[in-house]
Amino acid sequence: MASSATTQTTTINETATIVARGSKLIDISISGIVAGDVVQFQRSPDAGTNWYAVASYTADTEVVAQNGSIKDCRLKYTTDTGGGTIDMTIRAGNSY
Repeated sequence: MASSATTQTTTINETATIVARGSKLIDISISGIVAGDVVQFQRSPDAGTNWYAVASYTADTEVVAQNGSIKDCRLKYTTDTGGGTIDMTIRAGNSY
């Protein structure tokens, strides 16, 4: 399966969203966080109607998460201190 990716430079309440159908791994990259900023990794079991926070990041992060059976995943910039711009990348795939 080819990897799909969403890369986005974002401001408060903006999101980087992917549909991770059939993907076992989610690659998360976040940079540009300053003190007080929060980015959440969220999943939706119902095609984006409801989103649930799985993890919150308050520092620059590079992590690989297991996806399980949830198809829709996103990064959401939820708290803004006005200190800069955050770059977020979320990529789905079975291997890297």
